[in-house]
Amino acid sequence: MAFGLPPSYNLDLELDDLNGKRFLIHAVERAAALGWRLRYVCADGFVATTDISWGSYGEIISVRIQDHGLSLKSECIKHGIQFFDWGKNKRNIQYLVSYAEELGDNISDGELEEQLIHLQQRFPAKEIAYWVGESRKKEDLFSFFSIKEGYLITPLLVMVNLLVFVLMALNGVNIVNPDLEDLLRWGANFGPLTGNRQLGRLLTACFVHIGVMHLIWNMFALVYVGRFLEPYLGRTVFLAAYLLTGVAASLTSLWWYDYTLSAGASGAIFGMYGFFLVLLMTKRLEMAIRKDLWISIGLFIVYNLVNGFLPGRSIDNAAHIGGLLSGIFVGFAFIPSLKKGNLFMVRGMTIVILTVMLSVVSRMVYRNLPKNMDHYHEEMKRVISMESMAMEVYRLPKSTSKEKMLYALEDRGAYYWEESIKIIDDLNTIELPPAIRKRNVLLRKYCEVRLKSFRLLYKTLDEGTDSYQGQLKKCSRKIQQISKELEKYR
Repeated sequence: MAFGLPPSYNLDLELDDLNGKRFLIHAVERAAALGWRLRYVCADGFVATTDISWGSYGEIISVRIQDHGLSLKSECIKHGIQFFDWGKNKRNIQYLVSYAEELGDNISDGELEEQLIHLQQRFPAKEIAYWVGESRKKEDLFSFFSIKEGYLITPLLVMVNLLVFVLMALNGVNIVNPDLEDLLRWGANFGPLTGNRQLGRLLTACFVHIGVMHLIWNMFALVYVGRFLEPYLGRTVFLAAYLLTGVAASLTSLWWYDYTLSAGASGAIFGMYGFFLVLLMTKRLEMAIRKDLWISIGLFIVYNLVNGFLPGRSIDNAAHIGGLLSGIFVGFAFIPSLKKGNLFMVRGMTIVILTVMLSVVSRMVYRNLPKNMDHYHEEMKRVISMESMAMEVYRLPKSTSKEKMLYALEDRGAYYWEESIKIIDDLNTIELPPAIRKRNVLLRKYCEVRLKSFRLLYKTLDEGTDSYQGQLKKCSRKIQQISKELEKYR
């Protein structure tokens, strides 16, 4: 297995000039039989490239006759989407060597010269180095966006995601760490809003990303799986599977988390990797290909899921798992139509049935979502406003009179903390998600400690004593502790 930028494999063979040319003829025949694109052939060697497929990652293969034998090289030209070749480059060279060894020297000297002349006439007279450079340039330049036969939906999805991100940036959204309000404004998935007759967020959330790195990694993963999967499934099935699993991932996140914002294409991408797994499990690919792809796909899935469970990571693993499982389900649903070939009617009916099933599940989840979140948010706005007014005492100038300070501490500060406690107590009488109820418990404690500290400050100022400083310090430490715990629910 080769690693590098780009990954490659080299092999030098010691052959005399005559046997080198025989090898060249056999290698050209083998390359054509394998479906490689012959870019250039001459008496000194040839250059061929492979297309992205189940058995190839897009490589450039060059064979050169040199002073002391042959130099063979296979190099990944799609290095923008891979760091490992999983043995592909070495296998390409072995294909040529084994075929040439099998045929041996069954070509006479006269036939050899005739075949070399015939091959040269098919290609313009350019140096091999030129064709290597041209092949790289053709394959690398805007390869993420270039639309080709069998590869349309993936670049379009990438472009849509990029366009949404650019529009967000042009409208003032922070490209590194966007605000939650901005993400919600652009269609992120959030239980209180999605459950309040905004089910379209299940889909729009798949095209909204939480910062530029989030976007880059997701687009990298999308291109990687799309270059393999789309040519095999076809445009219609690929797009349908992507959208269905994306919505299913958002739905899983909505069901799992009561009060967490989610966004990004990773749920849909996990769905496509789930579809990928189905093709591997059902043995629809050659054994050698399955072995390589099991490693690549397995590493991607395990790494991302484990990474999502690490402490301190704000990764929506519910969407990842929901996308993966729905991708497996969708993959098995499409297997019959893939076995029967390009039957548009069968695939169309499969898409319709899956869409209806997803709609039914969406309605079931929607009916079980909390329906009091709008009221909760309005009351929380009041609590936040009251906190701001209560804390005005700390913004008073040092020249403020004792009477005004006492008034600010008791008639405004303590009053607003008491009112906040009443609001929280009223909210606990309605149906709310468990996470919100836990948050309310902490909020009430926070308000109680703040109220106590204001009363102690009032006594300190009114009595002109320092005897309450120990209690005030305890209140301060308690406030910091509760504030840290509340951060988990934001």
